[in-house]
Amino acid sequence: MPVVQPEGYREALAGLLAARDDLELAVLGVLAQATGSLLLSLAVVGGAVSLVDAVLWTNNDEKSQLATWGQDDELVRTMENREKDILDAGMFLTLGRQVSI
Repeated sequence: MPVVQPEGYREALAGLLAARDDLELAVLGVLAQATGSLLLSLAVVGGAVSLVDAVLWTNNDEKSQLATWGQDDELVRTMENREKDILDAGMFLTLGRQVSI
């Protein structure tokens, strides 16, 4: 369940988001959905966390589930889709930063 964050934290996030351009905001929209974490998404866009690490951290609980309960094809597909979304968003960000309009 979502936890209500302190006002100072929300203000700091608002400031971080306001400093982002349209490309980064578009990528954050995909990453936040795929990772389930705006903070992790900001770290990826800011270059503090690699795409590979973001995939690993995002799918960590599911990998634990698979290790505990065994193969679950639907869960594996979910993990693969998340990985694809994260890597595609990273590619979009990289390409978008190389293009000057």
